[in-house]
Amino acid sequence: MNESKYGPWKRAVAGLLSVTILSTVLFTQTNAISVYVSALAEGGDPLSRIYSLLQDEISDPQSYEDYYQLASIAIGKGEYDTALGHLEQCMTLAADDAARADLCLKKASIHILRNDAESALSALSSVLEYDPSSTQALLLRAQVRLDREEYTEAAADLESYLKLVPDDTGTRSSLALIYERLERFEDAAACYDAMYALTPEDDSARLNALRSLFLAGDYEKALNGFDTYLAEKRSATPTEAGETVPAKDELLATACFLKAACLMQLARYDEATAAYAEAITAGYDEALCLEQMVTCQYASEDYQGAIDNGEKLLLLESAPVAEDVLYQRMGVAAMSLEQYDKAIDYLTKSIERNPGLTGNHYYRGVSLLAQQQYQEAVEDFTLSIEEGFLTQYCYYNRGVCYVQLLDYESVLSDMEMTLTSGDEQSLKEAATDILWQLAQYYENQKAISPADIDAEGISE
Repeated sequence: MNESKYGPWKRAVAGLLSVTILSTVLFTQTNAISVYVSALAEGGDPLSRIYSLLQDEISDPQSYEDYYQLASIAIGKGEYDTALGHLEQCMTLAADDAARADLCLKKASIHILRNDAESALSALSSVLEYDPSSTQALLLRAQVRLDREEYTEAAADLESYLKLVPDDTGTRSSLALIYERLERFEDAAACYDAMYALTPEDDSARLNALRSLFLAGDYEKALNGFDTYLAEKRSATPTEAGETVPAKDELLATACFLKAACLMQLARYDEATAAYAEAITAGYDEALCLEQMVTCQYASEDYQGAIDNGEKLLLLESAPVAEDVLYQRMGVAAMSLEQYDKAIDYLTKSIERNPGLTGNHYYRGVSLLAQQQYQEAVEDFTLSIEEGFLTQYCYYNRGVCYVQLLDYESVLSDMEMTLTSGDEQSLKEAATDILWQLAQYYENQKAISPADIDAEGISE
């Protein structure tokens, strides 16, 4: 079969990134790093009056302190151009790099308030030239870069920050999410592991680390981690007699689902199916689990199981499922079980939902042929040939239909195409047999008069 087995699986894995229990906002430190900026914008009538009074007291600024106070007053009043002018005067009078770093930080904050990202980045870079250990500048620059979707550069700033403040788990979580955005999943796993080491009570960090290993393609290591996690959870949580997992545990359910995804990727489909069933018991989204179970059972040729779970999935209201693919798999499963009426029904529903889904016409054509609905089968095989799906098989099967329809000219044409349109030797041999029978038929026609000719079938 020329189709991908893992379409819904890819969607499920993509969905893991938005699992509520494991997700956080892209940058959790927005408030913390912008306190300084927000403070600059504070004002109000009493403050405006105070600022006016203070400004009147500095009628002839001369010193660093004078300009600094005037800059602060202008910032408080929202007069940012004036404030920047005073800060430039301060820069000419600053005594050391620490003062210059502070001034550049103020300038950067003003540029952020004015939505001038380029100037803000330039000022923040200046801060770090004067003071490479300025954590506030690193965080502010990371935030500006995130707003500009410069994820690689933002990650570099957060890496530098975490060297200075290694215990900041909130920022480390943000960096992990940026790594995921950059598909640097091994780096993300290391971030989550570091968070878990700092906060061992945080199971979500542990699961995120294992999830990142899964996304990195290290399925065996991730699977071992999920097995260990689940064993610990089960031993720590009492269960009722006969239960294998505690009911309705969100983190446990997520672990079961991710374990199943690992097993699925390792082609251990029966084990994956059991793990998805565990995830449902523990409270994971039933529709998503059933969809993956159908995929596993379809891949392992447990066709009856695929049909049964597909029917369960269809009974769920508002299940976010790709019904076109689901019906196709159920149709192929029914066809494989020789349940041709059911196969035709499923495949027709798949075609109705997505006329362009490759393979449906071929599989329905096979089922129609088995049901001796030859003309309908011809139409489906013709459409499949136009799609370019299993064309050699289509020509042969359509030719068989034409045999039954006594259309020998079309039989000849399709058997010729069977010999030239592919490399499947068994089809070529079968086509050759039919051509020999067809040759015998035409030889017989020469031996009888036209008046005696009667329509004769050609057997396969």
